[in-house]
Amino acid sequence: MTTFLGISLWLLVRYLKSQKSSVVLIGLVSSAAVLLKHVAIVNILVILLAVFFYERRKFFIFITQFLVGFTIPIIATLWWFYSGGAIREFYDLVVNFNLFYVQDGLQVIGSKINPITWLFRGHPIVQFFLIFILLVVLKFRSFHNRGYLGLILLWALAYYFGAKITSRHVFHYYYPMIQGTLLLFAATLHY
Repeated sequence: MTTFLGISLWLLVRYLKSQKSSVVLIGLVSSAAVLLKHVAIVNILVILLAVFFYERRKFFIFITQFLVGFTIPIIATLWWFYSGGAIREFYDLVVNFNLFYVQDGLQVIGSKINPITWLFRGHPIVQFFLIFILLVVLKFRSFHNRGYLGLILLWALAYYFGAKITSRHVFHYYYPMIQGTLLLFAATLHY
């Protein structure tokens, strides 16, 4: 999942900077991330928000091309399972399991602990990393690409939220936050 999200993020930065990336390809790669781990949808929403804020006049064209690319792998996967007579098993193992996985995590927020405690509990390293990202965004806010610094913060927060909504609270769920954030920061400095 993280590899595909990293590639989609790199393609998005190229698109936002110079329109030199294929939007259909961004959709294809994003779809692969979702097929591997459904929580990737949180980061894909960040991609769509970024295009909406940075390229509002081209948003409809972007979303159309993105959805074409996004649906191709999903339709191909569904067709493959259907043709093998395993569509019910696919639904049970992928959709139902992931709904249970996330639903259990969301119930913890609503019933067992209050949302503020849920937000700040966990690994201090991750929390220090988020504070570091916030400080970098504030430090470079006058930088010539300051709009992308907001994208860095959104991307990191999307990973943080995605890791927090699961029923298990394990450290490796936060690793992708570091990869994507560093990639965005490097792209911001480079372009």
